[in-house]
Amino acid sequence: MCRAIGPASVSESGKEALIAILLAGDFIREDCVDEPAVRLSTATAATDCEVAALPTNGVLRAFSDDLDFTKIFAAFLMQRNKQLKAALVDQMLLSSEKRLARLLLRLVPTEKEIEPDLVDILINQDMIARMVGTTCSRINEFMNKFRKLGHIE
Repeated sequence: MCRAIGPASVSESGKEALIAILLAGDFIREDCVDEPAVRLSTATAATDCEVAALPTNGVLRAFSDDLDFTKIFAAFLMQRNKQLKAALVDQMLLSSEKRLARLLLRLVPTEKEIEPDLVDILINQDMIARMVGTTCSRINEFMNKFRKLGHIE
């Protein structure tokens, strides 16, 4: 199963925000259908991946010619929108400790994601800090607390 870290966006001051962890079948640069020349984020493969480049005009043509593709793409967009809304609410309302706890729960594969040849990806505390929106030292503090409480190993 392919896993990728990202997409990530970087501010003018160099601050980076990791937006999602992608799985096989996910789309990246789905926003290029609307704004083909604007690249707002970058994805980085965390395992071996196969990526198919879909030209914008081909995707737009598929919307009218291929109902199955349109349904898949629309479902992906709705799921991504739901994830982004949840992340925004988390960022606004939850403490960084609670955001970390929710992120760790999302990293645990569901039963349908578990495959015999699933490759674990290594995510370091710097990556986690960027996803949670805090510092590495705070992540380290929270992880030690979670270990002491028996929530993680």
